[in-house]
Amino acid sequence: MLHVAILGGDRRFLALIETLSAYVDTLYTVGFDELADNVNVVRSSLENIPFEQLSAVIVPVQGIGDDGSIDVLNGRSEQLSTTHVERTNKECIWITGVRTGFLQKIKDRKVMSFLDREDVAILNSIPTAEGCLQLAIEKTDHTIHGSQVCVFGYGRCGQTIADVFKGVGANVTVTTLVEKEEARAAQRGFQTLLFAEFEQSLASFDIVINTIPAHVFTPNVLQQLKRQRFY
Repeated sequence: MLHVAILGGDRRFLALIETLSAYVDTLYTVGFDELADNVNVVRSSLENIPFEQLSAVIVPVQGIGDDGSIDVLNGRSEQLSTTHVERTNKECIWITGVRTGFLQKIKDRKVMSFLDREDVAILNSIPTAEGCLQLAIEKTDHTIHGSQVCVFGYGRCGQTIADVFKGVGANVTVTTLVEKEEARAAQRGFQTLLFAEFEQSLASFDIVINTIPAHVFTPNVLQQLKRQRFY
């Protein structure tokens, strides 16, 4: 018997739920009140899910907060604890997009990140880049064309975001901690900065986009940013 639980997530998971429900024996969902009535799932809460019976647990693309918080579709958040994890058997697979600190601490359980797959990560970077561009348009009072944009990180998301902003006429600078990423960005025609030079140049940027899953913008860094700019 195959029992799976989907704990939170965004609208992308609605299609996943409809498809997956046809292939598993029982599909439990938490936080998806908008599902159509004809979708064969068990709407539940964290406390009512039989974790001991699960073959797999799917959590949001962005992973689980370090405190165990899980974002759900209706804007609320659910709180996962280590007790919930320990109730699953050792064969249970935890599936996520990003391996956050909470998931990295899970012992004796298999954690699978679908964003580790190159094809998935590249395709996922496209809506991410489009979303960044939309936010930049909505939150700034000037055209993106001609703006000074800094993209922090030049992995799969960073590459796509830099290309999208360059495509609408922004002056894009790439900042990275990795020398080979700096070389790749320079080869593609972008201005580049190493992290050691980043803080000294912050005031010159209109838009700064961080693609690195780390706490980059410390209070000291934020104090150097232009006011009325988008970050």
